[in-house]
Amino acid sequence: MSPVRDPNGARRTTVDDDVGADLMRRVEAGDAAAFRELVDRYRGSVLRTVHRYCGDRARAEELTQDVFVRVYRARERYERKAKFETWLYRIVFNLCANAADYQRRRRTLSLDRSTEDGEPRGARIDDPESVEPLAALERDELRQRVREAIDRLPEQQRAALVLSRYRGMPHQEIAEALETTGEAVKSLLFRARENLRTMLSPYVREEARDERT
Repeated sequence: MSPVRDPNGARRTTVDDDVGADLMRRVEAGDAAAFRELVDRYRGSVLRTVHRYCGDRARAEELTQDVFVRVYRARERYERKAKFETWLYRIVFNLCANAADYQRRRRTLSLDRSTEDGEPRGARIDDPESVEPLAALERDELRQRVREAIDRLPEQQRAALVLSRYRGMPHQEIAEALETTGEAVKSLLFRARENLRTMLSPYVREEARDERT
């Protein structure tokens, strides 16, 4: 079977070419060099995926480290029933879901606290002479609104969207990673896109109105 590439051009493993599974067998046998090679090979893609999911680079770095700790601890339980990446991203999203639950609890507590000056925290422009400060602020606002909308998606919808949009995984692989069915994945993606459209539509209408005035 020939190599497959995702929409971003990254090489994807196939059933006949599962380097990760071969490395895991060596890791299980006690090969420390194989584990270093496995981390080097997959760390970048895991970090990018987690960052897309949680939106925070520092937190993504921490979660990525946790992912490979889990991988190492599970080395004796790994079975080649699916592609290594499918198994790997099951670990990724289990950790992400746990982290999201924890973050939501913290955010709920923070809503009960006001800032010292009684004003909400927000973006500010330190240098009024900077180039196009308003345009930069608008870009930041758009990114923030999209990030907040993604954060508000139910966990399974968010996970399916990230794996489909940013990892280019086919529905069946997403289904295996999320331990569901291909039809369920289609439904998750449809609902995720509809929810994003609904959440962002007020901002889109506002932008259109501003452009007309």
